[in-house]
This record gives sequence, structure tokens and C-alpha cells, in this order.
Amino acid sequence: MGLTVNQWLAEFDSQIRSQSNVSLAQLAEHRSPKPRVVGSTPTGYAMNKGRVMFLLKYLPSWLFYMLFFVSILGLAITNAKVVLQKYRIVFILSMFFSVFMLGVLSNNNYWLEKVKDLELQVAKLETQSQKVNTQVVTKLVTQQKVITEKGQDIVKYIDREVVKYDNTCTIPKEALESINKAATK
Repeated sequence: MGLTVNQWLAEFDSQIRSQSNVSLAQLAEHRSPKPRVVGSTPTGYAMNKGRVMFLLKYLPSWLFYMLFFVSILGLAITNAKVVLQKYRIVFILSMFFSVFMLGVLSNNNYWLEKVKDLELQVAKLETQSQKVNTQVVTKLVTQQKVITEKGQDIVKYIDREVVKYDNTCTIPKEALESINKAATK
């Protein structure tokens, strides 16, 4: 994973700073007129999902499997030797942590697979929509051609009919004079 120490520290710092917003909201909730009333902010600290995913991004999965097996081995050794009983809690905690992280890893992989499946479905639907779009555009272009052709036919018809009636239609001389007088005033 090609991160420098400074990049890793910067990302870790941003993860830590995101938790401070929750503390500020909880402080504001306590200073409300009704103290100790549970509001929209959680009353306790929940495990931030982003922090767990942050660990998964930089730690390989085999590390959690190895931690689990080392914890089992450590528990077996502490059961056999009374001198090492004080380390038993460390092995138990590391076993629980490794099982938790393996569960998170499994859940993350499950959702990543779901995302891949959905991306494939979206890609298929996009190709189908492109086909439908080309059909719609083709239909629209043909309809526009038909409308244009019909419009040209109508224009030709009107031109032909206007010429036919324009020769026979006479406008009275008085009407022309009144229109001309109205236009000059």
C-alpha cells in the first residue's frame, strides 16, 4: 500500500476529527433547557464505521486470521502453564478483536460483491437504454421528416390554390382607398 507515514497520519487525523463533531453535538444537547433528555444525538459513543473501514483499507486480511490463530494458541498455552495466566485476558481480547474484524471484513466483501453486481446491472441497463434512445431518436427523425414533407405539400397546395383564386378575386376600389387612407394618417 504505497502510503507515506505523513499521508497515513493525515487520514488518521481526519478520522479522529470527525468524532469531535459528535462530542460538540452532545455538549450542546446537555446545555439545552431540558438537561439529561435524550435528543437526536446518541448518548453514548458508537463505533464509527469509517474507522473500521479505515483499518481494513490498510491492514491485510491474513493479519486478522493470524491474530485469531495466535490468540487460540496463546489461550491453549495459558491453560497449560499457570505462570502465563496473567496474559490470558490479552489473548481473549485479541481473539474477540480478530473475530470482530473478520466479521467486518466478511461483511465488507459481501457489500463489495453486491456493488459489483449492481454495477453490472447498471451497465446492462445503460446499454439497453442506449438502444431504446437510438430507436426513439430514429422515430423522432422520421416523424420530423414526415412533418416536413407534409408541410411542404401544404405549402405547395396553398401556393397553387392562391394563384387560382387570386386572379378571380377582386377587391373593391373603395376598400383599397380606405385602407390606404388609414395607413397614411
